[in-house]
Order: sequence, then C-alpha cells, then structure tokens
Amino acid sequence: MLVEPTTSLGASLEATLIVAGLAIGPLMVYAGIGVFLATRADERWRRAVQCETDEGRPYNWLIPSTVVALLAFAPLGIAAVIHAARVEPFLALGRFEDARASARRARMWFWLSAAGGATVLVGWLTMTTFLR
Repeated sequence: MLVEPTTSLGASLEATLIVAGLAIGPLMVYAGIGVFLATRADERWRRAVQCETDEGRPYNWLIPSTVVALLAFAPLGIAAVIHAARVEPFLALGRFEDARASARRARMWFWLSAAGGATVLVGWLTMTTFLR
C-alpha cells in the first residue's frame, strides 16, 4: 500500500518563514553595517551623504543610480538616473543650487529604487513560497 505525502499548514508556514528570514537576514546585515559606518563616519562620509565631494561640488549619483535602475526597481531608478544626469550640466552652467537640488533628488530616487527592489524581492520570495 502506497502512502501519499501530505503537507500541513504548519510545514508551509515554516518554509515561508525560513525563506523570509533568508531574504531579510542579509538586508538587516547591510543595514547594520550602514549604521556602523554612519556612526563612525569621517568628514568625507558626511560630505557624501550631503551630496558633496571633497571639493565642495555636488556628488552626481550617476553610477549608483544606473546600478539600481538595472538591478533593483527600474521605474524609480530611471528617475534617479535622470536627476543624476542633470548635475554636471548645471555645474557647467554655474547653477550650483540647481546642481545640489538635482543631486539631492537623485539620492532620494536612488534610495527609493533600492527599497522598492528589496520590497519586490521579498514579496516575490514570499509569494512563491505561498503558491507552492
């Protein structure tokens, strides 16, 4: 006589929690590293957070914005790339306040895109576990 395996709600819930833990665990580690670096930051780190380089010029966020547009959440990443690409032309025209404002917007869209990508990833992992 063959016995068919059955799955209980407890087993699927346990698997879901394991997958969610595996997905959220690295994010918590990265957040902890970020908090550690922020508390131990030197003047260069503070300037980067304020969107300025060592020379006092705004940091344009173009490379990080391009990476999150390709790897994380494209709709918000594209907005980050657009604002990041505006920084250098504003500096060339001597419009420093506009360049700083674009750098701040690029930074905002960069972080929103990264958070959106992480949210989509966690949601996808959770849903694929529940739909099994």
